[in-house]
Amino acid sequence: MGGIKLEGICEADEVYVNSGDKGVKDDNPRRRGLSVKGRGTYDSDRPPVLTLVRRSDGMTEFVVLRDMSRAVEEIRSRASEDCVIITDKYPAYDRPDSIGINYMRINHSERYADGD
Repeated sequence: MGGIKLEGICEADEVYVNSGDKGVKDDNPRRRGLSVKGRGTYDSDRPPVLTLVRRSDGMTEFVVLRDMSRAVEEIRSRASEDCVIITDKYPAYDRPDSIGINYMRINHSERYADGD
């Protein structure tokens, strides 16, 4: 672990990135693309990338994960005592307060973001 120190108000969100064997000559490129949409894992060639942003200066870090089960631990390893993490309501972020992280949750069906 390591990376940026999360201080003050910070954001955490995830994105899933298609990966695979691009450029492999033995595979038809039209057949190679992933047909499964939505969330994935490293093993399914659609790893989650945890995005961490420190609002005070915009410093950003991207952390490739095997799956989202370690997301809270990745956040905790970088969070200072005064840090407040803003996440959405994705279940992977359900337990930050149980390990000492201050946080706020945004319900995207009601709003996209809150101001400082």
